[in-house]
Parts: sequence; structure tokens; C-alpha cells
Amino acid sequence: MLGASETLTIAPMGSEKRARQKQNRQVRLEEERRAAQRAKWRRRIITGLILVVVLVVVFLVGNLLTGGSGGSEVPTTIPAVTDTTLSP
Repeated sequence: MLGASETLTIAPMGSEKRARQKQNRQVRLEEERRAAQRAKWRRRIITGLILVVVLVVVFLVGNLLTGGSGGSEVPTTIPAVTDTTLSP
């Protein structure tokens, strides 16, 4: 038995196993964070590519429906010929 003047000191319960568990948890959380970040970038890239494809398709369909002339149409009417020479 312990006497009145003796105290029982208990060391903290930090074991090697617990330290490994903490370290493995940190590694797992970091890997999950990186995977989430990669997935986020992948979604952004895919969304951007889809947007570009949609815009290109809309542009092409618009050109096909309007004839795709761009303002350089050949006139379909023949202009009248006027004689500008003077007779003697």
C-alpha cells in the first residue's frame, strides 16, 4: 500500500499503436482531399469542354440554317446596262 506521502503518477496513454493510427488517419484524409480536388478539376474540365462543343454546334447549325454566306452573296439580278457614250 501507498503511504500518505507517496503519490501514484500515471503516464499518458500514448502508445506506438495509437501514434500509427493517427498517422495513418492523417495520410488517408490527405489522400481523400487530393482525390476530391482531382475530381473537382476533372468536372470543371469536362464542363468546359461540353460548353465549347455546344457553342461550336450552335454556331455551325446557325451557319447552315442561314446559308453560311457571311455577307459575300452573289446578286441574283442582272443590273441594267446603260449606254454612257455620246453620239457624234
